[in-house]
Amino acid sequence: QWWYPLPVAVCVLVVASVSLIVPAASAPVHVAATPRSALSPSRRLARLWPWGVLVGAITLWLISLARTSTDDLGQWGLLPEFPATWYIGVALAAVLCIGSVVRFQFPTGLMSASVASLVVMLYGSAGLVEEAPRLPWIYKHIAVTSYIDANGAVDPQIDLYNRWPGFFSTSAFLGQAIGYPNPVDYAAWAEVGFALIGVVLVLAIARVFSRNSQWVWTVALVFIVGNWVGQNYYSPQAFAFTLYLAMCLIAMTVLQAKPIAPVAWLEKVLGSPRSRRESSAPSIFGPGWGSRDVVYSRGVRVSAIAAILVLDFVIVASHQLTPYFAILTLLPLFVLGYLRPWWLGLSLVAIPVLYLLPNFDYIQNEFGLFSDIDPLANATYTPESVFPLSEASELQSYGVRILVGLVVGLAAAGFLRRYWRGDLRTAAIVAWVAVAPMLTLVVQTYGGEGRFRVYLFGLPWFAMGVAWLFVSASGLTRRAAVWLGATITGLAVLFVGVYFQPEQENQVAAADVAAAQWLDKRLETNDALLQVTFTFPGLIGANYPVLLADPGQSGSLSEFRQWTARVTPEGIKEFVYGAAYLNQVFVVFSDAQQERAEERGFFEEGELDVLEEDIIRDNEFREIYNSGEVRIYELQL
Repeated sequence: QWWYPLPVAVCVLVVASVSLIVPAASAPVHVAATPRSALSPSRRLARLWPWGVLVGAITLWLISLARTSTDDLGQWGLLPEFPATWYIGVALAAVLCIGSVVRFQFPTGLMSASVASLVVMLYGSAGLVEEAPRLPWIYKHIAVTSYIDANGAVDPQIDLYNRWPGFFSTSAFLGQAIGYPNPVDYAAWAEVGFALIGVVLVLAIARVFSRNSQWVWTVALVFIVGNWVGQNYYSPQAFAFTLYLAMCLIAMTVLQAKPIAPVAWLEKVLGSPRSRRESSAPSIFGPGWGSRDVVYSRGVRVSAIAAILVLDFVIVASHQLTPYFAILTLLPLFVLGYLRPWWLGLSLVAIPVLYLLPNFDYIQNEFGLFSDIDPLANATYTPESVFPLSEASELQSYGVRILVGLVVGLAAAGFLRRYWRGDLRTAAIVAWVAVAPMLTLVVQTYGGEGRFRVYLFGLPWFAMGVAWLFVSASGLTRRAAVWLGATITGLAVLFVGVYFQPEQENQVAAADVAAAQWLDKRLETNDALLQVTFTFPGLIGANYPVLLADPGQSGSLSEFRQWTARVTPEGIKEFVYGAAYLNQVFVVFSDAQQERAEERGFFEEGELDVLEEDIIRDNEFREIYNSGEVRIYELQL
């Protein structure tokens, strides 16, 4: 649509403005109080050309999106579909960001705009070229939001989401407030929206630890190009992660303090030779932890404590895992005195435990509270998939491992460098917050996603370690600048490769969404749905609980095909007649799903066409929907 670039422009301008809350502590040399009229033409041009490059990058990117087609994606996803101008536009924005960090000659406003533009380009491109919100699994989230909006309440008997409804209730409220009650209309914007907010929060948190602006912006860039996990979509975990970063920011800004006496003594014992020579050595970038030059009033501290408690409650009511990440990372800091008051740490434990108690039996019976006490098995567990792994997906998995290995390995070296340069306290705090989420893998796989969440929650802090490896108090040496530029460039290349390759599996056809919304309005108790593959968004609207009463009420022809040599109308009827409680069955044929099923080898080419023709000739089936791309047949029982 013609108006698509407008929200993008608004996001860029808003984040560029908000980012100014983290201004450079030591302004670049060229940003002096020189009257504009006193500048020579060459100096004026030097100030303007980076803005011209940024405008050119954004223009190339927008033109590229208009030329990108997603009609026939292959195993390489969007990578071959993006025109060369897309890569040039993204590269220009990245060069501006990297060049600014390495040479640090651009004003903060330009750096903010460049970083915001890079975020929108990387995290917004896929959503903007797709006809419908991408990722098949977000439609269940859309369905829950629609259910709460339609009924004005939750029903804990339906599913897990109705027991942790914080995100869905908030989304339903905001949708009504902005005049878009259907989440399909705005869910696609969640990915880039959460990414922009996350970067601003990471920038602000980095400012807690350093006044060196090169270091702060380096942290932001590493966070941007290291976040391949793709958890920014319309989901409770993206919402909870954002609130978790906000909670860390408030606590570490206002509530930091000096540790209790035994810990302070241990710091002296374990300190590096440099710190022992300088027993009161401050942070090499400014005042050390607990020695802030800003003294907050009692009122500000009380407000901060109240805000943390509110944020924690919303997180607890929104997501099952995030509150325990917060406990692992922040509770030790309260206990050891790095954050005060100590009892706030206990509150972070009490709130999720009290919330879990009435839901304990449900969690234990449906999922199990613990997977297995085996960290290695939990960290490597991968759920079985009916889809065979393509060659491109195998290469993508190698790229993911390299990217994660680089970030974590460089961060570890950065933590050691920070320690050796005399700041054990800050190095230990940041390193702990980075690795603490890994402890959840001792007892829980979280459905195979645990290791991804662990990396995501550690990434802002790993990014600080990477920045410490290259940036010192005096800035960047020439050699360090070269290595830093090469590192961020390498991470960016890996990010693009692993982030856009899976798009074939992430794509949802707009025709499927329209058909699913039409069907949802007609679902009644004891109805069932048969689709070609599980990527059809059958769970999309307020009637989604109808299909959850029994596992057999939502199935796929692809799964059915695994049990029989050939799927026939008689076979379908025999299968559904065995479920005496069913009222009517809807069989959905989608061109997009048929193409995917044949590519994956679930059906031979043309086999589904024959099945649909047989259903049309069968008098017990009748066609009730036909958009050309999607056909729905009803079997009345």
